[in-house]
Amino acid sequence: MNRSIVPGAAGPTRMEMHQIDRSDSRYPDVLTARLGTAAPAGVAAGRARLRAELDGLVAVLYGLTDSEFAHVLSTFPLVPDAVKASAQTAFRDAAEGRIH
Repeated sequence: MNRSIVPGAAGPTRMEMHQIDRSDSRYPDVLTARLGTAAPAGVAAGRARLRAELDGLVAVLYGLTDSEFAHVLSTFPLVPDAVKASAQTAFRDAAEGRIH
């Protein structure tokens, strides 16, 4: 059990905070209870697609060209190339009006 200090009006107060690690076998049950349904199998893929679309849309809103956005993406060496390629594709789709 982790204990955290929560600032209160009269000063810090100790409050018990229960946390379940993702490796805990109860984690899927907590996720289901939180979402109300079981998480879909493609959640990670869906999040990655949405992140790429968001990155592409933001680049379009900033008025970047294709080469400028490619340069921005190249400045993130820890981001996998597949993620960068998805963002670049989403950028092109957004620039052509296929994502809005």
